[in-house]
Amino acid sequence: MKLILERQHLGQRFTEGKLRIQGTTFSCDTLEPPYVPIRTRFDKLPDGTAIPYGNYEVRMTYSPKFHAKRPLIVNVPFFEGVRIHEGNSVADTTGCILVGVKDRPGHIYLSRVTLHRLLNSLLLTSPNELVTLSVTANVI
Repeated sequence: MKLILERQHLGQRFTEGKLRIQGTTFSCDTLEPPYVPIRTRFDKLPDGTAIPYGNYEVRMTYSPKFHAKRPLIVNVPFFEGVRIHEGNSVADTTGCILVGVKDRPGHIYLSRVTLHRLLNSLLLTSPNELVTLSVTANVI
């Protein structure tokens, strides 16, 4: 299964995009911290930074913070513990990807409902099926 995150707005305070599952009708809006190019761990912004562009493996693992399984994005250079989870503004993340429906710039709503739709899709994969995330840009 392939998840595709297409970033569409790179702002000074937040990054907005669209997440879809290739070959399905699933699509949602995303919200991340601002994007800056990361060459070393010192390039990250103190309040959060969006992960670098690239292709990553995604694993469903238990999150102690959320007390439930959440998608974990693994092997992100200079980042640890990056997940896809619920939230409404960049105040709810320091590097993770929030999912929901955009209601105004820098804010999403219906985040829990959207996350559960995504989780249901991920749970349909077989235990040995590789899930990947491709982070790209189509800046408007």
